[in-house]
Amino acid sequence: MSGTRPTVSVIMATYNGARTIAASVRSILTQTFGPLELIVADDGSTDDTLRILGGIEDDRLVVLRNDRNFGVVASRNRCMAQARGRYVAMLDHDDLSMPTRLARQVAYLDANPGTVLLGTAARTLEDGALRSMGTPEHTTPELIAWLLHLANPLVCSSVMFRADAVHKLGVFMRKEFTYADDYDFYHRIAALGAVARLDEPLTIYRIHDSNAYKRHERVMRDNAQRVLEPAYGPLFGDEAGRASRLVVDHLAGGWGIASLADLRRLAEVFEHLNQHFLAGLDRKTSSALLRHAGQLWGRVLSASLRTGKVGVAGLLSCRVSGFRPGGAEFARLATDWMPMRRSLASLVRRPGPARQAPRPGRLFDMRYLPVPPDPLAPPTLFVVVDTEAEFDWNKPFARELTSVTAMDDIERGQDIFDRYGLKPIYAIDYPVASQERGFARLAAIHARQGCEIGAHLHPWTTPPFEEDVSTRNSYPGNLDPALEERKLAVLMQAIRRSFNISPVFYKAGRYGFGPATPAALVRHGIRVDLSVLPFADLRRRGGPDFQALQPIAYRIDGTAILSLPMTRSHVGAWPALAGVARAMDNLPAGRSLHLNSVLARLGLFETITLTPEGVTVSEQVRLIRTMLQHGTRQFVLHYHSPSLSPGHTPYVRDQAGLQILLSRLSEVCRFFFQELGGLPGDPAELLTMADRQPFSD
Repeated sequence: MSGTRPTVSVIMATYNGARTIAASVRSILTQTFGPLELIVADDGSTDDTLRILGGIEDDRLVVLRNDRNFGVVASRNRCMAQARGRYVAMLDHDDLSMPTRLARQVAYLDANPGTVLLGTAARTLEDGALRSMGTPEHTTPELIAWLLHLANPLVCSSVMFRADAVHKLGVFMRKEFTYADDYDFYHRIAALGAVARLDEPLTIYRIHDSNAYKRHERVMRDNAQRVLEPAYGPLFGDEAGRASRLVVDHLAGGWGIASLADLRRLAEVFEHLNQHFLAGLDRKTSSALLRHAGQLWGRVLSASLRTGKVGVAGLLSCRVSGFRPGGAEFARLATDWMPMRRSLASLVRRPGPARQAPRPGRLFDMRYLPVPPDPLAPPTLFVVVDTEAEFDWNKPFARELTSVTAMDDIERGQDIFDRYGLKPIYAIDYPVASQERGFARLAAIHARQGCEIGAHLHPWTTPPFEEDVSTRNSYPGNLDPALEERKLAVLMQAIRRSFNISPVFYKAGRYGFGPATPAALVRHGIRVDLSVLPFADLRRRGGPDFQALQPIAYRIDGTAILSLPMTRSHVGAWPALAGVARAMDNLPAGRSLHLNSVLARLGLFETITLTPEGVTVSEQVRLIRTMLQHGTRQFVLHYHSPSLSPGHTPYVRDQAGLQILLSRLSEVCRFFFQELGGLPGDPAELLTMADRQPFSD
């Protein structure tokens, strides 16, 4: 444990969390906010949880072990007793925090001393799909106070609170409210100040078979009702118990009401609550409260219709403020009530795209075995930068092309990645690795853990210089295997000298992977190869043929090397045209007809690569959405470092071109992390993936 007092203590209770805890812990240890500690209490796990935690080398991680299973409340209290930060944040062992979560919460609490507890908006992750949680998009502390009297509006894994507030309460979590202990805590701490929520979704709540709310739903409901009953006392007197039961079961829990009398009573309770909290609110907050109240009441009516005990007319006679049963609302309720509703809906539901099981691929005589995707993994974006010397792409290769002036501008991309806590992999060539102007800025970024460094082999600028300089020899895999490995060894040594690390990531220059490359990579400690451009046939230029490989993670058979291809796929209404398009592109006459451009304009077929170089934001977003629908979880965005300085690549000729490229980088990241809700990839995850057992034939 570090001797410096952290600003934030993150606490986590775990029991048999081996399936998910590594990613949850990593989501905290890779936060953009630095002064933190993570305290994990293992509650007597019988699986590999402790082994996984023991393998994490980070002095900010503190692991406490219970000698037997005491339960989640006791474990959380033990963590709280050890916390040294002035702020305390919570995270369950199966949930995830976006990299900027803690920084945003600390900034808010620093600026709002009257707020004692702050949550964030969250998305659920189930079967690989990210969804909103159905709470209001925009909140205020007043709106949160109202919601707290209906249900639990804050995901436990999203909250941060002031440690001194807990000391004033005298007790953190109370065992008698287990499985609603966080809800009880929010109600008690609200007496000390405001409870608020950041409306940015900075937390991912993973839904799976082992969630506590699924296994202990009845206990959770009963204890939630016990939390609400004393809060309802001043409003409902002797009826507080019945009122809180109705609210927990039907407004919060979503159960339908089979009795019209009970439905009318719930309407009275709900309306009384709403009017109580509306008093004194401004117009904007009042409108938000009524809008959400109407949505909640519509769900109650729909669920009650499905019981078959209450008719539409009876339901619509139960009114609350904010609910407006117009024609569309009446039609929706009537549809819910119709017999065989689900059967009718299934007839008109459009089928989603088929998710084919991943198939092994082949490159040269090597089998590429698919690595099974993790169903609990969110969409994750990695960045690979071909970090290289400048050369004119339209002129012949030459040994003297070793200028690295564009490295002065490497932070132009890094600044965007830092905004989202994204750690790019800079795959660097020999001129960059061997010249201080090439590596100095990267070394500073690496020293603050802002990136990882990989190797990028360009034969024409990497010693020893024993081959002729030619287009064919620009692909390192075409060299004599012994020469390819000698060049790799020189490059690796240069990286070790400049960065004091042995790189484990590799990307062949010009995607020039060869039949002898895997064996050389293994001998030099490379664990992850990034050299595949899916569906591409580079043979016409002297390169490899990647047509048999998809944009999915593979293990190269017979090695421990993970192959993570660049993100490139077919998009459009008629992907079967891929073969025709490739065949035409390989013929001079076909290229002159520009068939691929015609098909793309018609929306029938196009091949899109995830890169800001020559690819618009809308095209990249379309690619991501299509691949998500087909089950893709890892995405790789890439570009060339000289593109960050005008005049060095065909993609950026001037300042206007530079601004277009940076705007594309920024907008795709914004879409992926803020709109889609994906996570930034930590290159360390790829090493874990490399150890996963692949599919076989």
